Amino acid sequence: MCAASRPELEATSETGPLPSQVKDSTGEDVREGVRVTSANEVDLPGSRGTAHFALKWVRDAKHAAHLTLAPVKGVTRPYTAADDGAWVGVVGMECRGLEPVRWHPEVRALASCV
Repeated sequence: MCAASRPELEATSETGPLPSQVKDSTGEDVREGVRVTSANEVDLPGSRGTAHFALKWVRDAKHAAHLTLAPVKGVTRPYTAADDGAWVGVVGMECRGLEPVRWHPEVRALASCV
């Protein structure tokens, strides 16, 4: 129980896996059971970049589709008691070559009293 007047809930860099379903942005292929976490960083083939999740829809594809979890300035922020019942963006996803279709957060979050 939080005795302070302003409890907060914030997705942290240690946020747990976010199980989801992703779809090929140019086709109908779907992958279920995808688990994305900020703790997992993979190198993108043919690039100097990294992502939190990557896959190739076609085995011999030159580029991998990928998803990166990132805060979005002015959109994502901690959820506070003042937000009760309101929509608040708590996680941002940068996606290339795939679209999140379903997202079932199992977020381990930091709850604190301010």
